[in-house]
Amino acid sequence: MNRPVTLQEILQAKITSLEEMAGQLKGLSELKGSIADDAQNSLDPEQFRQKAMEHKRDAFAALAAKYILEEVVVAARTKAEQIALMRHYVLEFGQEMRRKAKLSDSLADGDPQKWEIDEDGFQASFVVSTLNSILSDVAPEPPHYLSPPSTAHPTMARRLGQVLS
Repeated sequence: MNRPVTLQEILQAKITSLEEMAGQLKGLSELKGSIADDAQNSLDPEQFRQKAMEHKRDAFAALAAKYILEEVVVAARTKAEQIALMRHYVLEFGQEMRRKAKLSDSLADGDPQKWEIDEDGFQASFVVSTLNSILSDVAPEPPHYLSPPSTAHPTMARRLGQVLS
């Protein structure tokens, strides 16, 4: 008979998966960047550069989610604390995602800050998606509980941006 899988095991598996994904995406980014730089290439180099940038963005997003799981959620002492922290970060990164979307919408397409703001919003959405996928497996009820202020980390989205920069 199989023993039940614990939340800790699920989180550790997700961390490993995100780390592997980030490595693969980084490799794809470098490969496509090399293809774009190859003078012998008859394909559209700009298309390869764009895809290389997308893979790099996705790798950073995977690392952002991995960081949240490693540094915060796995460090919690109980399953209830882990779930509460995941719900808290879904809310925090969801708010960050909405702020970035509003800011991006207010900028002209040619504005040099727009790309960076869009990237930050994408990372926030990836974190939200990752945490929600775990929560849907381990705590399927809707997120109705927020961490009390004593355990909340209100600047994690900003700290994460500094760590990944």
